[in-house]
Amino acid sequence: MIIKNENGEFEDRELLLDDCHGIYIPQEFCQSQKPEDWGYAADDEDWVSCLAGPDDEFYWDAWDEITCNARMAGEDGRTWYLSQDGDLFIVTDEMPKDIDEN
Repeated sequence: MIIKNENGEFEDRELLLDDCHGIYIPQEFCQSQKPEDWGYAADDEDWVSCLAGPDDEFYWDAWDEITCNARMAGEDGRTWYLSQDGDLFIVTDEMPKDIDEN
């Protein structure tokens, strides 16, 4: 869905996980995604901590690192990142080549 954000800029966002998953969003994200698609190795300590679940000592610190640093190259060449405010979204502020911004 392409929207204008609070700064009046276009962004495209897709819902990955809604907030009904609560504290398990990081774990479910890592279970459902390939780490290499987001710039991580399968044995990366942040990814492993999130896979372990909320009882892991470093779960929330690891999730913070992932949400701040994970980037995915889309099939259309745009770069996507994570945004969480309750729900977890993938977001890009790069417009598709075939969209007129006016």
